Amino acid sequence: MEKMSLTELVRKVNNEIVRLEYTQNVIRKHVKVYQRFLEYAIDKGIEIYSEELGERFLLDAYELVPGKKSSEYNSEQAYSHAAIRKLGEYQTYGAFGKLVRHGTEITWALDDKLWIEEYDKSLDLLDVSKKSKFYRRTRIQKFYNYLGFQGLSSATQTDADLISQYVISIQCYSKTYVRHLLKDLRSYFRFLYSHGHIKYDLSQAVPRICVPESANVPALWTEPDINKLLSCVDRSTPIGKRDYAVLLIITGLGLRSCDVRQIKLDNLNWQRKEIEIVQSKTGVMNICPMTDELGWAIIDYIRYSRQKSDLPYLFLTANAPYTQFGSSTANHILRRYIDRCGIPAKPMGVSRGSHSLRHAFARKLLNQNVSLELISEILGHTALTSASPYLKIDIEGLRECALSIGEVKKYAEQADV
Repeated sequence: MEKMSLTELVRKVNNEIVRLEYTQNVIRKHVKVYQRFLEYAIDKGIEIYSEELGERFLLDAYELVPGKKSSEYNSEQAYSHAAIRKLGEYQTYGAFGKLVRHGTEITWALDDKLWIEEYDKSLDLLDVSKKSKFYRRTRIQKFYNYLGFQGLSSATQTDADLISQYVISIQCYSKTYVRHLLKDLRSYFRFLYSHGHIKYDLSQAVPRICVPESANVPALWTEPDINKLLSCVDRSTPIGKRDYAVLLIITGLGLRSCDVRQIKLDNLNWQRKEIEIVQSKTGVMNICPMTDELGWAIIDYIRYSRQKSDLPYLFLTANAPYTQFGSSTANHILRRYIDRCGIPAKPMGVSRGSHSLRHAFARKLLNQNVSLELISEILGHTALTSASPYLKIDIEGLRECALSIGEVKKYAEQADV
């Protein structure tokens, strides 16, 4: 993309922030950063944006060191980094991303709104869950946002060249996320073509991304690491009581973080020592055993830590107003104690999120010679194939499958015959 002057670049990015309906508070903060950035560039006699200029500005103006973890940013650094990143993305791709949060209403300010609604209804026939439908809509909205960046308003104005440009604009995301973006876009284009909304089947112009099944490798939690994680929780504090119960559920039951936030007081069957919960992802009821340790941890939290509230959810935020957990609260809790107890960081591409503990729970069951069918049932999967990724963490089991050099030669000789 042809580079433009800093003044023009800032003007266009400001216009796009308004078009994408960012809040007035966010817009003001971006404008403030850009004014300071332009003054900085003018003082140095620079008229064209570069990544080096952006990094130097963030370092000099906000003491933001390159390579610093986003979790270590203060509020001012976070906004300044996001603002400067948008300049770089727009200069390179002619677009920048906007996060659409779960639970927010998506506004389709385009002529295609009725098509989106039709597409939504078609997903109902395929038994797609409400949450999955939301994510599909947000991924498709990314494409519509890109159309807006290009001054277009409808999928009917799309061609293969535009799709190629869009694919280039999303290359900064992980391969797995790009695969999902393009998969949903293909599905949407097929729908538009089959219903006569567009003349050509543009799904064929959307490339396919090959992502290895093992692309996202979970961290291999050891039993000592899990014990270390739990032991560093200060259970004498209200927050500690809550966090200990949350971590016990994730490590001992393998529940997804999205299901932890959905547990209600009515889901606790004390007589049978079970937790009965309908899974967010599958909509299927999952009945989990409540061990004595977990049961007493929950009781300790409810009696001495949980704030009085009419909300039905078991776990509430620690600060007023006391509400249901956010979608990523359980992950934040896990990361807090990983840092606190000094568990070593994992290399790039290895996940240490709450889902890695789900893998650890599956691995523990595999080590106890529990069948994959039963593991799938325990974890609440609707299909056996959904549990197959847990095989890649059964290192000892995989070692038993390895052939010796002699066996390899033997099979090679037999193949030649």
